[in-house]
Amino acid sequence: METNAMKITKQIILTLLFNLATFAGEKPLVDQIAIDVKKVTREFSFTNKESAFYYGETHSRNKSSWQGLNVMAREFFEDYLIFSETSIIPKMDTRSAIVYPYQLQRFYKNGAVETVTLLDSMPVLIIEVNFQVSSQLKFFTLFSDFRKKSDFEFDYKDEVLLIARKNHLKRTSAADYPVWVGVAINSPANIYDEEYHIERDFSPAGIISNEKNTQFTIAIAVGDTKEQTGSMLKHTLANSTALIEKRKDRMENLLKETMIITNNQQFNKALMWAKLSLDALIMNQITKGIFAGLPWFNNYWGRDSFISLAGATLVTGNFEEAKKILTSFAAYQETDRRNTNYGRIPNIITTTHKSYNTADGTPRFVISALDYFKYSGDKKFVKDIFPVIQRSIDGTLKYHSDKDYFLVHGDEETWMDAVGLAGPWTPRGNRANDIQALWYKQLLTASEFAKILGKKEISKKWLKIAGVLRQNFNKKFLNPEGDFIYDHIRADGTIDLQNRPNQIFCAEIIYDTVRAKVLTNVCDKLTYLYGVASLSPEDANFHPYHQHLPYYVKDAAYHNGTVWTWLSGELISELCKFGKQDAAYLLTDNLTYQILDRGAVGTISELIDAVPRLGEFEPHLSGTFSQAWSLAEFIRNIYQDYLGIKTDYLNKRIVNINPRLPSEFKKVSATIKLGNESFILNIKSEETTSVRIVGSGLRQPLEFNVSLNKSADSTAIVKSILKKNSDFQAYVDELGAINAEINNGLSKPVVKILAKNFIFNIVDEIKFLTTDPNQDYPVLHGPKHPLLKNSEIKKRNPDAKLLFDVTDPDGDDNGDGNYLYPKNPNFTPGIFDVTGLKVRYDDESVYFDLKFKRLTNPGWHNEYGFQLTYTAIAIDTDGIPNSGQREVGMNSNYTLEPNEAFEKIIFIGGGIRLNDSNQVTLAEYIPVDKDVSNPLGDVSSSTVEFCIPQKFIGNPSDNWRFVVLVGSQDDHGGAGIGEFRNVEKQASEWTGGGKSNKNAPNVYDVLKVSK
Repeated sequence: METNAMKITKQIILTLLFNLATFAGEKPLVDQIAIDVKKVTREFSFTNKESAFYYGETHSRNKSSWQGLNVMAREFFEDYLIFSETSIIPKMDTRSAIVYPYQLQRFYKNGAVETVTLLDSMPVLIIEVNFQVSSQLKFFTLFSDFRKKSDFEFDYKDEVLLIARKNHLKRTSAADYPVWVGVAINSPANIYDEEYHIERDFSPAGIISNEKNTQFTIAIAVGDTKEQTGSMLKHTLANSTALIEKRKDRMENLLKETMIITNNQQFNKALMWAKLSLDALIMNQITKGIFAGLPWFNNYWGRDSFISLAGATLVTGNFEEAKKILTSFAAYQETDRRNTNYGRIPNIITTTHKSYNTADGTPRFVISALDYFKYSGDKKFVKDIFPVIQRSIDGTLKYHSDKDYFLVHGDEETWMDAVGLAGPWTPRGNRANDIQALWYKQLLTASEFAKILGKKEISKKWLKIAGVLRQNFNKKFLNPEGDFIYDHIRADGTIDLQNRPNQIFCAEIIYDTVRAKVLTNVCDKLTYLYGVASLSPEDANFHPYHQHLPYYVKDAAYHNGTVWTWLSGELISELCKFGKQDAAYLLTDNLTYQILDRGAVGTISELIDAVPRLGEFEPHLSGTFSQAWSLAEFIRNIYQDYLGIKTDYLNKRIVNINPRLPSEFKKVSATIKLGNESFILNIKSEETTSVRIVGSGLRQPLEFNVSLNKSADSTAIVKSILKKNSDFQAYVDELGAINAEINNGLSKPVVKILAKNFIFNIVDEIKFLTTDPNQDYPVLHGPKHPLLKNSEIKKRNPDAKLLFDVTDPDGDDNGDGNYLYPKNPNFTPGIFDVTGLKVRYDDESVYFDLKFKRLTNPGWHNEYGFQLTYTAIAIDTDGIPNSGQREVGMNSNYTLEPNEAFEKIIFIGGGIRLNDSNQVTLAEYIPVDKDVSNPLGDVSSSTVEFCIPQKFIGNPSDNWRFVVLVGSQDDHGGAGIGEFRNVEKQASEWTGGGKSNKNAPNVYDVLKVSK
């Protein structure tokens, strides 16, 4: 007679075989999960796992300045054009595009097929083209912002076209980015020595085949020298098929080795895409690390890396790279005891510099170090990393703690770190709630490390500090009702009452009863079905959209309402803890939808607008198109929360499995890696729940503790010890009894019943926010001062009366004679060098024409027409010395002469701002996307032209005096008007150099005009 246990075992085996058969067809997994994009273009991206990524559009020419091939944080070309004979093959004629994790295929309406692959390890892009009829091929690489042949150096050698931007060739000896772009095809070819213009892109020359054919392979490489570039191209064309297969096989093996199969095929597909999209961000740019997000966070951020580490490496068993990432950051720890950053791990590591401006990066590093040990069992790592951990504690206690043992920090040193002209957009100093919770966990973690190494006294000391910290936190951060955690305590002791999601990171420092109330508050007040908002919509500062020009720039909303997709991860963990996994899965399901059907193919965006815009049914995606911590949390949740896997190598070899499967998942099969071992986990959850563990990959005995819900009020923990080739199962039968069986195990399973399931009964029904399309948000009303439109500031009147037309010598853009430009190549020589100013006027407006030696447009904001040049025009309108303002402001550090004191001043950067002598804004122009058709600046003529209505600036006269100040624009990465960028003693990537006096002006060039 077949017993219940036999039935369950049979069902599990059949389920496993069925699910495996689903993915056991002839096609590899990486082909089965391909996404077919039709009609509407979607973004896509590939990386080479080193320092390169290619970013493009499926159905159109590249739109964004970040699109194209990027290597070592530099963009090398924007796009490319393919010609069949003399006819261009336009990407907008794409009938459909199939995106695989390893390459893209475009199918054109004319029958042509194009395949695009970025190779592993090498900065080489392969483009394979199949024509319907035999044709001659012509091919151009396109560059943005460089529109003349004289901007380039190029050569044609051994059928390889080599192109370099001259500003790249001027790199310093310390620079480590390559400079040459090489193009070759698998057919006899010649240089096509004619330039090509298309919209804002330019090519100085192309390559053309000598013969007609139906199939061509084009290779584009980026190299340090002509010889190296040519060598890469020849190797690529000779081995293209094998190199593409090698890339494909790597991804296929990753999926097979970390396979999780559920009964939900859409989720399975999304999970595989998430794993590969996240693995694509694990790079080797100078050192091992995780790109925080593409396209602009193509460098390593400590905070992001440590949040991402579990999902990116640990749960999938990629322990080697996890260790490299941790040790890479550890190598940059500040070790100078005299430095206030002593013990800190860097917040950011780029190709040129590092920064320590974060309070949470170091705690997250220490926590991640312990997580790595729990998964890997690497005891040597514990000993090696302990000095780093000890310094992290000592440095915090010495420089960053108060009498309550709270960790004190700056306003912008939490993950809510956006800074604008007036300072941080979301100031959270000097004691934020999540920072205290992380510091508390850092102390506990460090104590565990010390305990493992036998350092009992120091372990007790840190544990005691953690205890005091916890008491003080619960005393000072909780509201009287115990359902709300104050976001931060200010330096003056006052509390901040804004309702923010940082409360969910405080779970382990508060008690379960409070924890449950806080969870309910976060769900009710901050969470939509598609994610967690960064500020409650009940707050007057709530920004419903990430950007809403001209009323506010992106950074104003960044942490003040915008939904951050990574926050869903922590909330899902909390919901699962309290048995609310079905509510949690609503968030997971929305992320699944995004991976497969929205935004960039196969990945998760950084941000989502908090609410849909008027007339639209879903909110816009925003921020980076692929964000590491968002992908990592999506992956981590399935392993740690839905499957409930927790490991403990601290004292024993123990694995705890406490499944919290949402009702959507009836069957799950997973391969789990720990250390150098693995086991297979099968969970079935329909009428009853069963868990089966197969220890086929074990090397030594391993203890498993499986939690099963016996009823709503009790839980059973089933303990068993497995060895290689043994298996174990625990299940709840039809009568609610717990059964457990083991095959070839070391001992019989032990069942322990917990009398009361407290956790399951203290959280009421979960409710998420809904959106109201008619809700009025104060921030959408705009500023109090008038906002000018593009049509107002770009008016031209050739008959306007000339007030003056003056020139200024070129080459004098060096401040006091020693100023240097920042080192980033986007700071093209001449962009801070004003060479002329013409002012005209009529009865309505005053017209300004500024001429520069050069302007540049990196393309970050094409609606400006230029960027990185910042200008102030101070106007003395009354001619009376000292009657106006002498301090220019905007971080210029510039004081005018008494006879130059201004009554009006114009700032020109990411827009125009007109202020009076009290720096009160009288009018402002903020460019919007559609202004790209008639932008403020024009790089082709190196001019900035605009006008201002006289009702704001006044009626010009011959007595007006002008002082024009030019420097580097700094918008702090958040767009908008910006201010003068700092000049320091030494130049860095984003800071000018050559200043001998730190109080000297941040101004490179000055032009003075008077009658």
